Amino acid sequence: MKSNAFAAAVGLGLVACVARASAQTPASATPPLDLVIEDARVVDGTGNPWYRADVGLRGDTIDAVGVLKDVPAVRRVSARGMVVAPGFIDVSSDNLDRLTAAPRARNMILQGVTTLIGGNDGMSPFPVADFVQARTNAPAGVNVGTWIGAGNVRKAVMDRRLARPTVEELERMRALVREAMSAGAFGLSSGLEPAGFHEPGHFADESELVALAAEAARAGGIYITHLRSEQAGIVAAVREAIRIGEQAQIPVQITHHKITGQPNWGLARETLRLVEEARGRGADVTVDQFPYTHVGVGISQFFPPSLLQSGASNIPAALRDPAVRSAVRAHIAEYLKGCAGGEGLAAFRVRNCTADASLAGKRLTEIAAPGDGGTPSAEEVADVLIDIQPKSCVGDIVDAVSEDDLRRILVAPYTMIASDSPPETDPPVMDAPKSYGTFARILARYVRETGVLSLEDAVRKMTSFPASRLGITDRGIVRPGFKADLVVFEPDALRDTATIDKPLQYAVGVVHVFVNGVPVVDGGQVTGRTPGVVLRSAGARQRQE
Repeated sequence: MKSNAFAAAVGLGLVACVARASAQTPASATPPLDLVIEDARVVDGTGNPWYRADVGLRGDTIDAVGVLKDVPAVRRVSARGMVVAPGFIDVSSDNLDRLTAAPRARNMILQGVTTLIGGNDGMSPFPVADFVQARTNAPAGVNVGTWIGAGNVRKAVMDRRLARPTVEELERMRALVREAMSAGAFGLSSGLEPAGFHEPGHFADESELVALAAEAARAGGIYITHLRSEQAGIVAAVREAIRIGEQAQIPVQITHHKITGQPNWGLARETLRLVEEARGRGADVTVDQFPYTHVGVGISQFFPPSLLQSGASNIPAALRDPAVRSAVRAHIAEYLKGCAGGEGLAAFRVRNCTADASLAGKRLTEIAAPGDGGTPSAEEVADVLIDIQPKSCVGDIVDAVSEDDLRRILVAPYTMIASDSPPETDPPVMDAPKSYGTFARILARYVRETGVLSLEDAVRKMTSFPASRLGITDRGIVRPGFKADLVVFEPDALRDTATIDKPLQYAVGVVHVFVNGVPVVDGGQVTGRTPGVVLRSAGARQRQE
């Protein structure tokens, strides 16, 4: 306890020194600051205790932190009673192509998010160089970066074939990873759970992933993976992810880590033990998580893995065989009875269907028994799933994750926060609540309401921790010389408002958001400005220099 107190005191002393030194430049020596955020509780992103200070911005950079009341400034904003923190960094986003038509990323900035890293689950912008050029030419309201998806690489070389790559095919795949890393990708992402939206990535075996991850490792990247199973097979899937990292000599991130299905609740103890053992022997393994007990799934995930191995597009043809349909029906019914704490029949809500927009927002029970008020059987709901599977539907299972497992994962020191979600479209389409509330929910529910996390540690998990994981050295901390990506929020008012039935509702309590020194949220209102830049991996930056 004495050593911890001493460390905290030293940390606060250093902060005070920085604050005093930053404020001592004579006012006449330099032009006025562009902005001073006055009288804030500064939660600087490092995990250190908060302190009270003013924060001065010049251009796209934090120029001073300290007592700045006598320093000239073009604009001054009061943050009395508010928190100033680094803008939140979402390491596991997707569908960044939406920014072309809807660049404001309103759902994200109203949570305080200033950086999105897309391309998770093995599905990335491709080629990465084209993405970098497009986002450079047409900036968004947030900074952006990307992973290179193992699924994209496999599809480019092998289309959707269920086969191991030949030696020549594997070399072409490795070359594509090298090319993407050179263009600025932060590493390799994979989506390995059998599901239509992970095709063809889930066809890859461990040796293929090791070969591709090793290419990313040579360029200083990391391997971020949606595990091969998040249900009964999750322990084996975590072991596989760790083996890939150790064999490829690459840091590993288990993304949106969760344990789904009531029969599997409690397995977080085992998965976290595996992560801790790996870290203990020198394997660099971390985790990210979103704070919801419902999970998004593709309709295909309800089907037997054996049927998925040939690809989701082949399922309708296979189901024409009455015997196959009967077996699949029984499999799905059993799955529904076991998931979501026994409430599986009513728990699944369709988020959207590519081929039938009319199904968006409906519960499976509504589709199975429209208007009659009855409760359909598990088998009747299974018939609905079989019938709508060709329509490329994605949905959410309510209460598929236990709150205890969620909290076990959340408090682990190697867990950061990420939404696993895209920026919104314009107009918005049906999405999951996590798209609108992940970061606000952490600060409202798990800091203010339940005290599971301290404010300082929660902010660390959203800022300096993901920044250091990505090798971003000039963002994620409130410190002079760092880029001015900042969020100002009311700690007692910040909360998520999105629910499973009304998911398109913005977080409240964020008052100001600055991206590279430019206000994208000002006085609680979205400004429409798009000052975001493209972020590249450290290796790519060094090669360009």
